[in-house]
Amino acid sequence: MRKSKPVSAALLALALTLSFSIAALAEDTERGTCGENLTWTYADGVLTISGEGEMDYAPELPDSATSVVIEDGVSSIGAFAFSGCSGLTEVFIPESVTSIGGGAFYECSALERISLPERVVSIGAVAFYRCSSLKHISLPDSITSIGNWIFEGCTSLTDAEIGSGLTEISYAAFLDCASLTNVSIPESVTFISGYAFHRCTALTDIYYGGSENAWRTVEISEYGNELLTSADLHPDSTVNEPTNQTGFDDVAASDYYFAPVLWAVGSGVTAGTSDTTFSPSDTCTRGQIITFLWRAAGSPAPAGSGGFSDVAADEYYADAAQWALEQGIDLSSGAFRPADPCTRATVVEYLYRLAGSPKLSVSSHSFADIPAGADYSEAVTWAVLNGVTEGTGTDTFGPDDACTRGQIVTFLYRALA
Repeated sequence: MRKSKPVSAALLALALTLSFSIAALAEDTERGTCGENLTWTYADGVLTISGEGEMDYAPELPDSATSVVIEDGVSSIGAFAFSGCSGLTEVFIPESVTSIGGGAFYECSALERISLPERVVSIGAVAFYRCSSLKHISLPDSITSIGNWIFEGCTSLTDAEIGSGLTEISYAAFLDCASLTNVSIPESVTFISGYAFHRCTALTDIYYGGSENAWRTVEISEYGNELLTSADLHPDSTVNEPTNQTGFDDVAASDYYFAPVLWAVGSGVTAGTSDTTFSPSDTCTRGQIITFLWRAAGSPAPAGSGGFSDVAADEYYADAAQWALEQGIDLSSGAFRPADPCTRATVVEYLYRLAGSPKLSVSSHSFADIPAGADYSEAVTWAVLNGVTEGTGTDTFGPDDACTRGQIVTFLYRALA
């Protein structure tokens, strides 16, 4: 029994040492909340986020932070949650996350890789802005929208794969990705916005999920996308070439308005000007555009009549014009001027108001031909941010330019389809 005493003393000393060490570790662990039902802990360079629900924000991490572990149950990553975390090299995102806020990984310059779960639907603007160590990106099929400048300045990015849920590649999405050599673009993409691949000087190959003719129907902004359009195209050889399903002799499968015409006719928004013609180059009048919008909204019956002095009750656009007046979509006073050409300013105003005049995160634009304080200024900004239309030049919007039928159905298709 006497021999056991030293052992017992040693065990007691060890237990006391461990308890002090555990207490010290506990003191080194930082804790807090980052959402109504979310908590975070930080220790030894690792931030762990736990709970269920949306992330509102994240703690300000020291430069020593290298990893983020988001546990299952977290449904979103907040805007600018980890922005400026220059030491962050890896992030673990669970399948429960469905949205990633704008600027979430802004200037995380050491982030080398990230795996996006199959349930993510949207990623906000500048989410991976200047993540200069990021080498590969794959957007899953679940993603339906990506914000502007999302991968701008990702100078180590060599390849990008875009999932089939996306219909638009946003403004300046891959701007200054100087190492980007190839991009996989699905057939679902119908619009590639301005400067999406500007200064991607290494870009040589585009792998497209549709046929070569289908690629020609994709509207690619002429501004800042020269490197994209000059790269080698590798279409899917197993896809059959599209045929002219519109039935109109003046609408070809290679026309940018091909899909919009299919949608507009199929949805009852408008018909052709004859059995065999759509007349895409004809000027669209105010009476026509307001009728297209009204039909796209389901042709609701207006509450009253006679709101305009120059709209007779038996005109085809009478109900549409009255509905637009009652809904605050058209703000004309007295006369509607149904035969006047529909201008670019008018169509974006109509679409913006039809969308509920949403509050914008960006309050300005760079178009020199839009006067300060113009009534349609916010509508123009909204239209550009949402890929409805761009300017007519590098710094012009052309607000007074008359729109053709082909342009109008394209604008409606991008905004409403």
